[in-house]
Amino acid sequence: MKEQIIINMPLKNGEKTLERAIESVLIQTHVKREVVLLIANDNSTDSSSTILENYSKHSNIKVLNVDFGLSYLTRNHLLNYTRDHFPNCVLIGRLDCDDYLYNDLVLSTIEKEFDSSNFDALLAGNKQEKNNIILENANVANKELLDNNYLKSRLYNMSIGISKAELPSCNTFFKPTVSIKYPSKKSAEDHWLTTMLLLKKKDLNIKVAEDFIYCVYSLEGNVTEDNLTNNSYYKSREDLYQYFINQIKE
Repeated sequence: MKEQIIINMPLKNGEKTLERAIESVLIQTHVKREVVLLIANDNSTDSSSTILENYSKHSNIKVLNVDFGLSYLTRNHLLNYTRDHFPNCVLIGRLDCDDYLYNDLVLSTIEKEFDSSNFDALLAGNKQEKNNIILENANVANKELLDNNYLKSRLYNMSIGISKAELPSCNTFFKPTVSIKYPSKKSAEDHWLTTMLLLKKKDLNIKVAEDFIYCVYSLEGNVTEDNLTNNSYYKSREDLYQYFINQIKE
């Protein structure tokens, strides 16, 4: 069977942006492998389920109806399902329902890099959007992320609330054979996963795609706004910084 690239999409009440996110995957061009969008719908109470029904006949979209209530559980279910049910998957990516791929050549570009370097994991960058306006400065991936001192500084700045220090974590791809999962955190679980990958850099071929933009990331997602109001946003980032400090001391 044909090799596959699986894009994991957790979904919870994403009616305003879901169609845009799905379409950004469907319009991808020049990809040799089969692209499958795997969506986990976690008890959405808006019209998200109706929107998904409009794509029910699309062979490259599979929808899982789940009942977790926590983002990291949904993300890990998507990872486990991908590994268990898509034996021909060579790469796992992620796209949240309030984000969208930057252009129609994103996945073919990642595929070409994979064929060239056979990376175990890839970090790319993203643009940020607020009030339907794409902000000028991009959150790019740079090779300094592979340096512990730089990453330590970056995580510290994240922990004290400096938004520009946020890692480009929503743009991480990796092979299904890479043993990793999202930690049990209510916020910043994607930053945790990317940091955990970077801590494995001695054992993994990690490619940092400098200046390559994967997606446009919404600064107004439902989960982010909820976390900002209940303090888990800051607590998780503080914990991540301390976790990293402890790991590099060992």
